[in-house]
Amino acid sequence: MLLVLAAGWYLIHNTLTNLENRKIATGFSFLTREAGFSIGETLVPYSAADTYARAIWVGIINTLVISVIGIFLATILGTLVGVARLSTNWLLAKLASVYVEGLRNIPLLLQLFFWYQLVSEALPPVRQAIKLIPDYVFLSQKGLRIPHIANDIHAG
Repeated sequence: MLLVLAAGWYLIHNTLTNLENRKIATGFSFLTREAGFSIGETLVPYSAADTYARAIWVGIINTLVISVIGIFLATILGTLVGVARLSTNWLLAKLASVYVEGLRNIPLLLQLFFWYQLVSEALPPVRQAIKLIPDYVFLSQKGLRIPHIANDIHAG
């Protein structure tokens, strides 16, 4: 036990000494510095002049919001497919089974590559975007774009 503690102390002391000799800062002091980058979608006010701590906070909030939405939609989809799989309608039950078994047996990373390829190659570039609702909703390689209500109010 003493040998393990001594080895741990040596490694930590050696690392801190080398970082100090090379003038590499350690710790969390960077959290108070200006981040210098913007975040596209935020529920709380954020600008590039805000701190790294604020950027992390915005990232946590964005992650929680997307997680809640994803859990809600996945619950609805799972319930519908589960009920469809138990259905007495032969076609509906078989389609639900193919969907479940297909998604279950394909690795998630492969599915992500497939959907990314589908979006990046099958959809048109931004300038030739598909207009789902003219002048309002566009679908392109960059994704689905829906204007903010605030932008419409200021534009009108």
